[in-house]
Amino acid sequence: SGLRRFFRFARREGLLDAIPPVPGSERTRRRRLPRAIPEDRLVSNLDGLALRGASLRDQALLETLYGSGIRVAEASTLSIGDVNVAARTLRVRGKGMKERLAPLTDTAFRALELMLGERHLSWSDADPRLPVFAGRAGTRRSEPGLSAAGEASPCAIAARETSMSASTSDMSIA
Repeated sequence: SGLRRFFRFARREGLLDAIPPVPGSERTRRRRLPRAIPEDRLVSNLDGLALRGASLRDQALLETLYGSGIRVAEASTLSIGDVNVAARTLRVRGKGMKERLAPLTDTAFRALELMLGERHLSWSDADPRLPVFAGRAGTRRSEPGLSAAGEASPCAIAARETSMSASTSDMSIA
């Protein structure tokens, strides 16, 4: 890095005609795009979560991640007030705390409603500061806690069956 910078300086000052290659200075390798999960396989795994005994929270989490295209880190910061029921959108805070709106599919919305019902809450009377994806004690789950969802959980099993890591924070669909 320092040598490349020196060569650029020398070129600007007219001391060099061309910037010579620096051994070992190749740019970092291009990152490969994540392998796409065949859509039919992913949908069948999402549909089969209830049969595998997944909790309503885990089902709602996967439906929301898949249907809205949000990251696990963004899901971990969602509060009840971030869900616009009428517009079916989520206000998510991503990298650098940038806010954006993400669509909420009907399937994900129904899964979230079932999960809230299990917690004896509704969209209209719940405290907007409450976390959407809460742990057993009702507190906000951390990103690792949400993404792992327990190695033996049905969500982790479904994730492995669809060729994606249970701790992956980004999903890709074919």
